[in-house]
Amino acid sequence: MIYEKDFTTTYTINGHEYTVTAPALFDSNTNELIPDKKLDDKATEIARQQYRNDMGLVTPKDLKEYRAKLGISQRKLAESTIKSI
Repeated sequence: MIYEKDFTTTYTINGHEYTVTAPALFDSNTNELIPDKKLDDKATEIARQQYRNDMGLVTPKDLKEYRAKLGISQRKLAESTIKSI
């Protein structure tokens, strides 16, 4: 049988460590952690968001909304960024 409980792990992103507590699955017979892509991805995203906050970076969602507001594609934004460098 499987059960869910909070699990704390540390992620290293570009040399910065982030400790994240998020739900994870465990085997009720062995109490061992069971990999679960959906839950693992959520925990990883929490760490990535902490990194973005620390570095003052925008989220992918924010960038997509900004492009939509301007009415430009990913390619157009990339091209304009390259030209400005």
